Amino acid sequence: MKNVVNRVPDPDEANARAGMFAPEPILLEQASYIYRFASHTANFGYHGGAWWIRHEDFDAIVARAERAGVDLGQKARWDLSVLPKWGNKMNVAVEARVVDRIWAWTGLAKPQQQEAPNGRVIRMFGNPGIKQLYLCGMVDRFGMLTPRGRQCLAVTGAKVIPSSAIF
Repeated sequence: MKNVVNRVPDPDEANARAGMFAPEPILLEQASYIYRFASHTANFGYHGGAWWIRHEDFDAIVARAERAGVDLGQKARWDLSVLPKWGNKMNVAVEARVVDRIWAWTGLAKPQQQEAPNGRVIRMFGNPGIKQLYLCGMVDRFGMLTPRGRQCLAVTGAKVIPSSAIF
């Protein structure tokens, strides 16, 4: 395992640890599909983010939203612990095909909290059955795809989805 970890960029591990428990390295193979939830108002495009999920986790969130009778974006926000203060409206579902193998960190979402305008504290714990991906070296500090990101990811679809605001 030591050799595998050495191949994953260390600065990306610190970023991954900020949002997930005990991230582990994973190599995403060519032709696999990954998904993310984004904002239609993203300044640099909704495809340029480091945080994604694998196909099976996307399907699990879709199924959970349908069973609960809630908006897909709202269910994704809770399952992935995405606070409103981060500016993501969670109203676009993005699909990308991995064109060239990508190293990523994977793990469960860390609990998050934010105070609502009414003073109540909103706590999100994430879904223990959903693992997130933090892609290594795919976006720069402004959220734009790097040359490596443009080489490795092919956005194959994006769809505006319902997403109710929490507050």
